[in-house]
Amino acid sequence: MPDTPEHATAAAEDASLGAILHRYAQRAPARHLGGEVALGLGVAASAVALRPRAWILLAGVGVALAMLGLWAWADRAVEQRDAITAWDDAPRVTRPWRVLRGIAATVGTVAALVAAFGVIAGTLGTWIS
Repeated sequence: MPDTPEHATAAAEDASLGAILHRYAQRAPARHLGGEVALGLGVAASAVALRPRAWILLAGVGVALAMLGLWAWADRAVEQRDAITAWDDAPRVTRPWRVLRGIAATVGTVAALVAAFGVIAGTLGTWIS
């Protein structure tokens, strides 16, 4: 199989989740990332305000989606800053973006776990009863 750009961009079978998300962050249009943040925050705010039956699940999914977009934006900024900034200035310039990326990853992971446990609790609740 020749090494063409189509094959170079295809996800490897053994690629880690971090590598896949990094590739997504670098290739997604900025409008798409902004839409993810806006949609995620809208879903989370609606879930908290309206309090439907599965509001915890919806809030978790909304926050996780918003944090994915925010993380991707920060990851893209770190990558671009590292590429254009002199080596000596790179840590000082990219530190806020790296902190934002870490916070978004942590909050997004916790929100995704809350959503996953919400699904499990709902499923177990119907099985146990």
